Amino acid sequence: MKTKTLALLLFLLVPLGTQAQRLSKMLYNFRNHPALKNALVGYHIIDLKTGKALAGHNSAVLMAPASTLKTLYVFSALDDYGEDYFYQTDLLYHGQIKHDTLYGDLILRSGGDPTFGSSLMGENTKEIIDQTIQKIKELGIRTVMGNICFQVNGDFYPAPGSWPLEDIGNYYGAGYWGFNYSDNTFKIYLKDYAVTGKLAEVDHTEPEIYNLKLYSKVLTAPPGTGDNAYVYGDPLCYERYIFGTIPAGDSLFVIKGAIPNPPKFFIDKLKDYFRQEGIDVVGVGRIETHIKRHPGEKLIWSKVSKPLIDIAKQTLNYSVNLYSEGLARLVIEKGAPADGYMNKDSINAYFRRKGFRLIDLEDGSGLAPDNLIAPREFTRFFYRLNKLHGTAYLRDILPHAGEDGYANHFMDGMHYQSQVWVKSGSVSKVQNYVGIFRGRSGRYYAFALMVNHFSAPRKDVQKQMQLLLNRMISVL
Repeated sequence: MKTKTLALLLFLLVPLGTQAQRLSKMLYNFRNHPALKNALVGYHIIDLKTGKALAGHNSAVLMAPASTLKTLYVFSALDDYGEDYFYQTDLLYHGQIKHDTLYGDLILRSGGDPTFGSSLMGENTKEIIDQTIQKIKELGIRTVMGNICFQVNGDFYPAPGSWPLEDIGNYYGAGYWGFNYSDNTFKIYLKDYAVTGKLAEVDHTEPEIYNLKLYSKVLTAPPGTGDNAYVYGDPLCYERYIFGTIPAGDSLFVIKGAIPNPPKFFIDKLKDYFRQEGIDVVGVGRIETHIKRHPGEKLIWSKVSKPLIDIAKQTLNYSVNLYSEGLARLVIEKGAPADGYMNKDSINAYFRRKGFRLIDLEDGSGLAPDNLIAPREFTRFFYRLNKLHGTAYLRDILPHAGEDGYANHFMDGMHYQSQVWVKSGSVSKVQNYVGIFRGRSGRYYAFALMVNHFSAPRKDVQKQMQLLLNRMISVL
C-alpha cells in the first residue's frame, strides 16, 4: 500500500508540461512507426469526466469503423428500450380442436429475436422443439388439418447491398431475418488429407439442409495455416461454392456457413419433428411477411429471450453481427420494420438526432466497408453516456481487457491490461479500438484508435496500438 501511495504522490508532482510532452512524444512515435507507414491513422483521447480533449489526430476524418460500430447500437438499444426488454416468440392456433384433430392452423409468430436457439445465449434448439411438440400434445392434437403459418414482421433481406459477396455466405455474414434460428449457422464438414494441394470435398453438413448443393473448391494447405475457406452464395440461394484453403490433416475439418432462408429451414425441420412424433400436418408450411391476428386465436406457449442487457453484453463480447443487426432494426425502425434491408438515410437520421455529425453509416454491425465515422464521434458518445449513466455503467457493458470475450487476450502481458474496457473492430486493412481506460492517476479517459489502409501484418499493427494504450495509461 505504501508503494502505491508513493507512486501516486510522485505522479502528482510531475509537471503538467512534462506529462503533455511525454504523451505527445509517444503519439508521434506511434504515428511514425514502420507498421503504420502510409496508413490512415486517426485517434482521439478525452477526459471522460470533463470532455476535454487531451490528444487528437485526424479526429474529424471519416474512417471505416468495422465492428466498433456495434457500440453505437448496443448502447442506443439499452437507452431506448431498457435493460429488461426481451423478445417474444409465440406459438398459437386458430380454429377448433375436436377429438385429436385441429381444424385450423398452427401459427408461429416471430418477435424478431436474434438469439432464438443461440448456443451463445445458452439455448438448445432441440429443447425448444421438444417443448413445442410437448405443448401441442398436451392439447391432444395429433392431426393439423390446416397449415403451419410462420408470421414474421416484414419481408427482410438480411444482407445490405454494401456487404462483400465473400462474407454473406459465411456464419458471420448470416444477417438478420424476420426469424432467426441457432445463429442462422450450419456446420460444413470437409474431408481433410495429410498432403497439401488435395481437394477437400464436402462430407456432410450439420444440420442437414434440404436441397442445398455445396461445391467445394477448397485445397489443403500446409499445417498451421488456419481456416481460409469461404462460402459464396446469396442468402436465398441453395447452390453455394466454397473457395480457399484448410490446413492439411487426417480428420474432417469443420467450417461454418450461413443457413439459407432460416424461416423456411425451421418450418421444414419442425414438420420433420412433428412427423417423427406422430403429429400429422395436412397443410403446408407457409411464411407470412406480416403479423395477422385472428379473432379467437389461442396461445399455446411463449418463448422469451434473455434480457436485453445480456444480449447487449454478448454482442460486444463476441462481436456478433447477427445480434447487432437485430438491435439496429430495433432502434432504427422500432415496431414497423421496412421490407428489404435498412435504409441508410434512416440510420444516419437516427444517429444525427442523438448528436452525431461526422458519420455516413450503411448497416447495423460494421461489416459494410462503406461505413464511415470520425474517431471523435466515439469519444463524445462515451462522454455523453458517462454523463447519463456513470463510469460503472460503461465498465459493466464494454468488454474488459483480459476477461471478457474476444478482449480476453487484449494487451496480454502488459502492465495496465486490467485498466482498459475496449471494443475492437477489424475488416480487411482496418484495425480499430474504442472504449475507456483508467489512467495511473485514477482518472478515466475515453479513446478511439483507428488505423485504416495499412499494409503491414495485422498483428504488428495491433501490437503497436495496444502498446500505445499501455504507455498512455502510464502517464495519465
